[in-house]
Amino acid sequence: EICLLGDDSHCPIAEWYGRPSFNTGPLSTIAKWKGQWLFEIPDEISSEDAAPLM
Repeated sequence: EICLLGDDSHCPIAEWYGRPSFNTGPLSTIAKWKGQWLFEIPDEISSEDAAPLM
């Protein structure tokens, strides 16, 4: 029930970045994130300026 309510921090079957079963190293080719945890970087901010924020 907790999982259905979207409480991922307490859901025992939630998949999130940092779990051992994920390829989370700096050379990983993919990442899995929930959209609600992401922020869009405005076009006015260059990649160089945005990189330290990630």
